[in-house]
Amino acid sequence: MSLNIAPGTGRSFAFEKLKKFDGVLWNKLKRKSVARQKQKLPQPIYGNDLYGNALVDAHANLSMAGFAEIVVLKQGNILEIPAPASAGILITNPPYGKRTSEQKELTELYPKLGDVLKKKFIGWNAYFFTADTLLPKLIRLAASRRVPLFKTALECRLLEYKMVVGENEKDKES
Repeated sequence: MSLNIAPGTGRSFAFEKLKKFDGVLWNKLKRKSVARQKQKLPQPIYGNDLYGNALVDAHANLSMAGFAEIVVLKQGNILEIPAPASAGILITNPPYGKRTSEQKELTELYPKLGDVLKKKFIGWNAYFFTADTLLPKLIRLAASRRVPLFKTALECRLLEYKMVVGENEKDKES
């Protein structure tokens, strides 16, 4: 939307086969639409995932959309990577364990996620997409917003955490 790229640009539609379809007018409209598009420039958009296969899929999707050159994708562990900028928006869909065997691992992961946010992502807004209602409490941060969403029939939440400098951080700076 920010680049004025019309949906469906570069594909054909069934209505183009209708008897009364005006191909000349349609092509004129498509040319006007393309002329309004803004230039694609590298953006400060970064994607990370612990597993390479998710990055392969993300790169394929970005390529199909024509954005592979403007988004930086890297394999990495969120617990280890530095924040790529001093402020921004972090969106994550951390594991929320549908299998009981994962619960112990996840109860250890979520507090670490909270620690990473507090140490490395001050000035950022972090969003967690989860179907679990208990694991996000282990982050030990108060969500400023909770948006109910669905992943098929699974009820989920998008939790927003505004990472601002806390009182302890302010004391260290003075």
